[in-house]
Amino acid sequence: VNDSYDTTYCGCVPVNIREEEKSFHIELSVPGFSKEDIKINVQKNVLTVQSVNQEQQETKENYLSREFRKGSFERKFTLPKHVDQEQITAMFTNGILEITLPKREEVIEKTPVEIEIR
Repeated sequence: VNDSYDTTYCGCVPVNIREEEKSFHIELSVPGFSKEDIKINVQKNVLTVQSVNQEQQETKENYLSREFRKGSFERKFTLPKHVDQEQITAMFTNGILEITLPKREEVIEKTPVEIEIR
């Protein structure tokens, strides 16, 4: 799973990617977003995760300090051909979006089978 992002968006959404025997897992840290704010799709072996709301309008409020904003983001991941795209799932919990990308059954390494010699 290769990661890239479009520089016209905020690419500062931290990502963890890990591989297990039967799947890959992508975790994105998106505090301040709800699951309704995020869109995920796959096209031509590219998984795209993006915010669907535009950046909040500047307000005339009198901030003494303002260190964060909820901006737009987009992250793209090039998927290996052995990801089962029909079985991809996503869960959103406490500001962490976890996407599970199962591997196709034929590429999962099976434990060796002993062949008896007669």
